[in-house]
Amino acid sequence: MPQEKVSDKKEKRVEGRGKFRRNKRVREEPFEDEGMAVPEDAPAIDAELCAAQIFDPKVLAQGKAAKKNELVKQSEKLHKVLADLGLGSRRDMEQLIVEGRISVNSEPAFLGQRVMPGDIVRLNGRIVKRMAQGKQPKAPRVLVYHKPAGQIVSMRDPQGRPSVFDNLPKISGARWIAVGRLDFNTEGLLLFTTSGELANRLMHPRYEIEREYAVRAAGVMTDEAKELLTTGVELDDGPAHFSMLEEKGGDNLNRWYLVRISEGRNREVRRMFAAVGLTVSRLIRVRYGAVRLPADLARGTTRELKPDWVQAWMAQLNAATSSTGGKKPAVKKVGGKKNTGRSFNRKPERIPDPMLSTVNYIASGSLGAAQGAYGRALARTDDVMPPPFKKGGKFGKSKGSGKGKGFGKRR
Repeated sequence: MPQEKVSDKKEKRVEGRGKFRRNKRVREEPFEDEGMAVPEDAPAIDAELCAAQIFDPKVLAQGKAAKKNELVKQSEKLHKVLADLGLGSRRDMEQLIVEGRISVNSEPAFLGQRVMPGDIVRLNGRIVKRMAQGKQPKAPRVLVYHKPAGQIVSMRDPQGRPSVFDNLPKISGARWIAVGRLDFNTEGLLLFTTSGELANRLMHPRYEIEREYAVRAAGVMTDEAKELLTTGVELDDGPAHFSMLEEKGGDNLNRWYLVRISEGRNREVRRMFAAVGLTVSRLIRVRYGAVRLPADLARGTTRELKPDWVQAWMAQLNAATSSTGGKKPAVKKVGGKKNTGRSFNRKPERIPDPMLSTVNYIASGSLGAAQGAYGRALARTDDVMPPPFKKGGKFGKSKGSGKGKGFGKRR
């Protein structure tokens, strides 16, 4: 075969492959209503709806107290720790403490003192190297992002829209995980963390982490509508309600409201307002749990929480979970087989204990009566028994023997 024909076939194959790749279809995602578009020159949120402090000081105090309680549980008596290190008996260590030769964190030690894993113990001015103990886990990083309208909370978008991940700082050895989502045209506070466990703890519905939103809606909020929003309004995916709803002023057509909710279903706030006849023209999240949107954080910028804030928050969350006993609310099942009229709460029938039943049967005399009836029945049927079973028959006692040995031999 000529060399030119072979090269032509190769070129056609390459062109075909390239053409196939160029014509590869991209699956399009269904269009989803993201609410009214917010103009780029929209004024910033009112400072009254934001917070001066980014982290809730009440949660910080509760978290530090919970963290201290956790460390206290890990503490040990000082003289026991020194004795376990082989420095002497416990009584010897107590004597050294009385003599003032031992210090803890540069302070003189005292009898009965408890030390924690991070305390620095010195004997005669020299640091005592304690046994290797489990290090405290490093606090995950938590990032606060002021999301502007017109950005999607996704790494990739088939439509090529801007992503919030484009404005996040680069990290090595980890990745940013979005804590919840905000619609394309929703603004405000968006959290990111490097811990999947913390993200799940903050997002899962059973923990009921509170969120607050500043809502600008067009229409008149009647008393009946306010009552429905706070007691419960029916949506396509179930009832929903605000735990707080406050009016924050505005003009005649557009009014601002501050609402609080403990779940994050898809477009839930917008759908709740629409259910009472109000149209949301602007939606801004101003709080997520213990973190508030700071007034001085510009749109499209980030700020990282301090590690001690994150540790305090995690300790407070763990303490709140342990106080409830770790109980999970019952999940209502949807679908499945319908109730056919049977009572599922009916107690199972009691099965009597065979041993107890036998003992009671004997104690009542029923067993003796049954044996007597059985013997009388045998006596009545003795005359009509088949010949092999009669006394002295083929299978009876052996002839010439004093005692019967049961059945004879078969012939």
